Amino acid sequence: SRIDGLQYLKALCFISLDHNRIEQVEGLRDLPALSYLGLAHNRIGRVAHEQLPPSLRFLNLYANPCSLSATYRSEIVAALPALIELDHIEVERGVGSDNDDDG
Repeated sequence: SRIDGLQYLKALCFISLDHNRIEQVEGLRDLPALSYLGLAHNRIGRVAHEQLPPSLRFLNLYANPCSLSATYRSEIVAALPALIELDHIEVERGVGSDNDDDG
């Protein structure tokens, strides 16, 4: 399944699409007000960071194949500077944090 038809909802700030068999994240980049995106328990194998709006503060991709990657968390945090919480875990920034590839 895909995410379609949201590009015209410029004021949309909250989307919960958990348990929808979604395989790709696309069509969300141009949603400037989006701050919460819930996509837990879908079939997302890879997150195309360029498809996510930089306004995201809360993102839930829990229980998707993409979340099994060793670099998943650090890549998402690096791509989304406003992110506060990923998969219901607070984002930490700085040395030794989520966006530090050395651990």
